[in-house]
This record gives sequence, C-alpha cells and structure tokens, in this order.
Amino acid sequence: MELSIHEYTTLKNNCIHVSDVTFHKSTDTSPQTTRTTFARVDNGKNINFITDETSNILQLDRCKSKIVLITIDKFECHKAYQDVQILNTQLRSSCSGSGIVVLMMTIKATKIGKDIEDKRILWARLIIEMCHYCKPNILDSNMVTHHSSRGKIYSFGYQGVFKLIENSSVGLYSVRKRYVDERQVDVENTAATIEKMIGIEMAFATQSLSKIVRQIDRFIMPLLDTANRLQCSNGNILFKKKENECAAMWNTNICVNASTGEFHTENDTSYTLITVPQQDFKSQKNCGNTYNFLFKLNEGNQISLPLIPNVSCLFSGLFLYHRQKGNDSKEQLHKPFVNLSSYGNQRLFTHIRKSFTRNNTN
Repeated sequence: MELSIHEYTTLKNNCIHVSDVTFHKSTDTSPQTTRTTFARVDNGKNINFITDETSNILQLDRCKSKIVLITIDKFECHKAYQDVQILNTQLRSSCSGSGIVVLMMTIKATKIGKDIEDKRILWARLIIEMCHYCKPNILDSNMVTHHSSRGKIYSFGYQGVFKLIENSSVGLYSVRKRYVDERQVDVENTAATIEKMIGIEMAFATQSLSKIVRQIDRFIMPLLDTANRLQCSNGNILFKKKENECAAMWNTNICVNASTGEFHTENDTSYTLITVPQQDFKSQKNCGNTYNFLFKLNEGNQISLPLIPNVSCLFSGLFLYHRQKGNDSKEQLHKPFVNLSSYGNQRLFTHIRKSFTRNNTN
C-alpha cells in the first residue's frame, strides 16, 4: 500500500526507510529461499531502540504514538521477482500518493473500543486445550516444515476445497474436520467457539492498525471483499459467507510457543498480520517464555519486535526477510505463549480467480 502525501508527512518520523533492495537466493536455508537485502536503512527520529548483541530491539512504548513503520520507495517494489500490485491507501486514483510504500507497520494499542474490549478474553491454557481437541497441530504433518518451525500451530478460518461441491469449485470454505465419529458435532461447536474468539482478536487488530491507515481492512485481506462483490456482479458460484467472517480472518493460525528456525520470505498474496491477544504475560516474562518477531534488513541490521499483548503487526512476507524467535524456556508448558497470524494463500487466491473467470465465460 502506498501512503498518501498527508499520511507520510504525519508518519515520516516513525518510519524506518529502506532502499536499494536486492533479491537473491539465500545460502542460510534449506531448501534455499529468496532473501532480500537493503543497502541503506534510515531511522526516523521517533524510532527508539535498545541494542543487544544481535538486534536493534524496538521500544514501542517509547516511540511516538507507539507506532513504527518500515517503508520503501514505490519504484523499488518493481524489482521483485513477481508482480506486485500497489494500491493508494485512499483507494482513489485522484488522490496523490507519496511514492512511499509500507512494508511493515506495527502498533501497540492503548485505547480499545468498548465494543471490542467487552468481548475479549484472557487466552489461557483452556483455550489451547480446546484448540488441541478440535484441530491437529499442523507441524506434526510431514508435509509441513515451514522453515524449521517448532511449537504448535492450529489452523482456523476458511479452508480451500479444490474440487466440485454442489456444482461449485469454490463452494465450501469451512472449518476443517478432524474427527468423523460421534464427537464430530462437539468438535465443530468447539471450533466455532474458537473462531468467534479469533474474530474478536482480528477485529481488535484491524481497529488498532486503522489508526495508522484508516481503511486498513481493505488491504489486509482484499480477497473476501472482492469475491463477495464479484459473486453479485459476475454470477453466483455458491461462494459461502461465514458467520464470523472478518477482513483479517481468511485463514488464521493460533501459534502456541511457536518459533521459526530460519529467516525466509514468502510468495503470499497479501500482507501477513500478526497480533498478540491478552494473556498472563507477566508470568511468561518471569519464567523466560518471551517471543520476538525479527526482520533482517541486511547483515548488520536486524530489527526485533517484542511480541507482547495488544501489539499488532502487518508486514510484507515477500519483501522482508523474517522469522519468529522464542526462548527455550523450561516453563513453556506451564506458561504457554500465544499469538495469532493471518495471511493470503496464493494457491487459494489463484483458484478463486480462475473460478470467477470460468464462470464469466460459460
């Protein structure tokens, strides 16, 4: 997304501006992934760090408005090895853009709308046990390695079904079923309860990030909005709208004590959203079970974002070399750490686009 001139003028001093991007194969990962490197990194005067041996650790509480962005000049985005669509944050072609594109934005919420705050819960062991009851840990699958990830990850939200159902190839996007026995109804009800909690947290995240970019929900997951609109204009393909649909909740992972062993980039079709729900962070911190999200800009500059409750982060997995880092605390089982992540699935996006095209030509 490209900031408007007014937005960039307001946010400029909260920006880490990067330039001279290069894309190349990394030799640090197996299999090799594309790595991005920025030759120049300029920090705005409102950015506050503390530095340890490996990273510049962002101090959001000491940054003005508790906001930090990573930005790049618009023309540099076309250096990417795949097509990149850049939208003006005002969503109007008549609005003059600043020529500055957001690669990452993060905020720590201080004021939460009462409509959201009254619905939020404390994410504790019971929620994790509910996840385990109705979902498998996707990292237990031999098909999922995701750059040497560890911990537990439970996937919720829309799931692609790549076959004809009710004469539609995109007719069903629903909670994936784990059991086929008599407990199935209970499993589905439990999953629906968890999805409702996720929806509240994602609404909280978009509410927080909208303080930076007002129409942020249109950029987080444009697929839902576009698909529902096309269904009205291009003909019904039985695209089902979910009861707890949220702009940020196309597909959401609940990450429990999750870390990624290798830095990597990804061919996602949208920004990735990370948010940290309310939990017993004081106890987690006391026992050493804390987590950070890392962005490696070049060999000498690694940005570390502490993952603490009420922090939300939106970033480009294509442009930023990243991973999630956790401490191997012996108390992980007693004081588990939870964060949520949501992103656009490239295969699913392409599948839905082809379905609409086929529907238009029939």
